[in-house]
Amino acid sequence: MKTDSMNHSRFYVIALSFILLCCVIGTASAVSVTIGPDQIEEGDTITIDISDLEDGRILTFRMESVLDLRGGSRFSYQTNKVYVPFRLEDMEVTMVVQPVTEAGYEVQLGDFIFSESKKPPASSDTVTVRQNIGDRGPGTIDYLKAFGAAVPGSHDVDLLLQLMGTKKGVDSGSITFELEGIQDGYVHITIEVDGSVVESTLITIGSPEPIDTRPQFGQAGDIPFTDGENKGVFRPAGGYWIFADEDWNPVIPSGEPRPQFGMSGDIPVTDGGDKGVFRPSTGEWIFADSDWNPVIPSGEPRPQFGMSGDIPFIDGGDKGVFRPSTGEWIFADSDWNPVIPSGEPRPQFGMSGDIPVIVGGDKGVFRPAGGYWIFADEDWNPTPFAERPQFGQVGDFPILYDGMSGVFRPATGEWIFADPDWNPVIPQR
Repeated sequence: MKTDSMNHSRFYVIALSFILLCCVIGTASAVSVTIGPDQIEEGDTITIDISDLEDGRILTFRMESVLDLRGGSRFSYQTNKVYVPFRLEDMEVTMVVQPVTEAGYEVQLGDFIFSESKKPPASSDTVTVRQNIGDRGPGTIDYLKAFGAAVPGSHDVDLLLQLMGTKKGVDSGSITFELEGIQDGYVHITIEVDGSVVESTLITIGSPEPIDTRPQFGQAGDIPFTDGENKGVFRPAGGYWIFADEDWNPVIPSGEPRPQFGMSGDIPVTDGGDKGVFRPSTGEWIFADSDWNPVIPSGEPRPQFGMSGDIPFIDGGDKGVFRPSTGEWIFADSDWNPVIPSGEPRPQFGMSGDIPVIVGGDKGVFRPAGGYWIFADEDWNPTPFAERPQFGQVGDFPILYDGMSGVFRPATGEWIFADPDWNPVIPQR
């Protein structure tokens, strides 16, 4: 058996989350989870105690890491002696890593070794591999490793390793594992059941340099907004506009009356000091007055521009919608008529899944699949692939605030800003 040598260089940033996704019967609150210890040295054992996990649930162990290359290009990441107290049927291994020129994984279970390595497809720097390794456990996975080569010039690589299978056997037990190759860093372990977080713990390895905490404001389902010096989230469930102060605390605490304007399905828009919503189901643009009442009451003619599936944008005096299904950018004139009528050639830039962005007058899209920020020149031609910044991931919303670009991550509530070189201003913990 040939094994790549482990990279013992210090991880500037490392996050590891083991996620249990249970999607059959029962609720997340029925499962009890504890994680510890919160301070270890390289090679120490981390323990996840799980109680009352019923049979038939889909159990997923997911490891997500940001690996500092420290000036090199090769990387290798490994967890050892992963003991799973449950049987996992149809166990599937998944790895996603970027930006790379090649990458692979290797799993050893006793005398069996499963591995796969590949190059990314054309016009991509992401490798995704999946392999079903049958019914396994309970027992120990000798090691689970990812390795490869990063795109030249990269500072780090984003890595996801995942084991998934249908849980059978005892309802309670302890998952234990060791980490090798991390002398100083952080491990963030999260346990989810039925898609809900049950326990989340930050574990420190060795003596890493202190890393500031990223701002956290908002939750899953929220949509971010920024308007000059204001920032916050629009919560469609309830139509709440929740503003953050300079310390990222709610201006109006939970439980006190917050502005309500909009409803589920609406998308927040800000135009100078004016705030409102775009309602895709009707194409209406509904703005609020200073008392959070509609400027144009319900039942009276409101501006209508766009349709279901469209995403609004505002750039100075220009308003319009981006239509992902066709990639069209459709601008409105002062009377809310299309500047370019239907049937005539409109600018096309982007595709389904993209989100429009306007940075310093430059129009473009954020592509969550890959985290690309792709800008258009004056002829609506895209940034060359090799020059496209990467910042963000699937599920993120692009944000622009105080001269900085970044993303809002609803899953964690984090606001993650980029420096001029598109590195996180505050690295991941």
